[in-house]
Order: sequence, then C-alpha cells, then structure tokens
Amino acid sequence: MRQIHLALVGDSDIARWPNSQIPEVEIGGQDEASIVSMTHSLSGLNGGALSEIIPLVNEAVAQYNPYTQDRETSKDVPDALILVVCAGENDISTLTIEDTMNSLRQLFSLVHDANQDGNNCASASKRRGAPQQAEKGKSNAIINKIRLIFLGPKLEPWLQYDKDARNDYIRMSQRMERMFDTTYKEENDESGKKASDTV
Repeated sequence: MRQIHLALVGDSDIARWPNSQIPEVEIGGQDEASIVSMTHSLSGLNGGALSEIIPLVNEAVAQYNPYTQDRETSKDVPDALILVVCAGENDISTLTIEDTMNSLRQLFSLVHDANQDGNNCASASKRRGAPQQAEKGKSNAIINKIRLIFLGPKLEPWLQYDKDARNDYIRMSQRMERMFDTTYKEENDESGKKASDTV
C-alpha cells in the first residue's frame, strides 16, 4: 500500500478549514501495491504573511519527509508528500510585492532543496549497494516525492470598493504566475538532464 500525506499549510483560509471537509481517502486496487491511502494535517496562522507561513511548511516537510531512510522506526513516513500552501493575501496591506516574491522564492527553494537532497541521498544509497536495473517498461527518471500546490491571493468581494488594493492583488497574481512558469520550465529542464545522466 502506498501512503500519501496531504499537508495543508497557510493563513486563515487553512486555519479555519474544517477537518470534516478533508476525509481520509483510500483508493482500492487489484493488489496491495496499487492501493493508495491518504492522510492529512492542517497548520494555519490567522493573518499570517507568506514569510510567516514558510516555517510552517518547513515543519511539515521535516515531519512528513518521504525521503526518510529508516522506515522501520518511522512508521508514519509517507511515500509522497503533497503540500497545499495558501498565502499572500495578508501581504498586500503591509508589504511590497517584491517582499512577497522574495518569500515565494524561499518557498520554491525549500521544496526544491528537499527533493534534491532526498534524491541525492537515494542515489548515493544505490551506489553503495548492488547495481540496480530499471524495471521493464520503466525509466530511470528522477521522481520528486514532494509536490507543491500554491494557492495565491484571490479576489475578495470587498475589493470591488477598493481599486488600489484590487490592482495590487492583480499585479501580485500576475507576478506569481510568471514566476511559476519560469520555475516550472527550469525544474523540467533540470529533471530532464538528470534523467538523461542516469540512463
């Protein structure tokens, strides 16, 4: 059975998310290996800016890191971690957009570094052991076990009365979207190069 952990981290949108709305999920399969079980955790900070949410993300990665080697003593180690991070709205009133973008870069780096460190440790472990061949029909491509879903600022009903704040929300959203596009391309280019190096 594969276990996936869903960690919801963020501002009041997460802090006030009712646990009853996140059911435990188990997807059946024809054999034990194809069964997927999902657990979840909530970590929210009312009024938190993105920079204040990042330590909570760091805690989630440390607690549910799927790259943990000693699975015998860490029974709750998942096979994959999905981070749903909701933040950025509270930055508008007190911080510049550039401040928020710097925090977003830190978030990207946190997830990227955790995946890179985990994959490097896994590769080193394989090199120390017996040579392993790729399973038939499968490639040696690098698979990141920590995935990030980021929910940025959304337009609130009251913004129709505050043109300046609405424009700030739109500008921040556009900047975030461009950064995601650039980061996604860089991640794909890097993963493709590593995969070709291992074949």
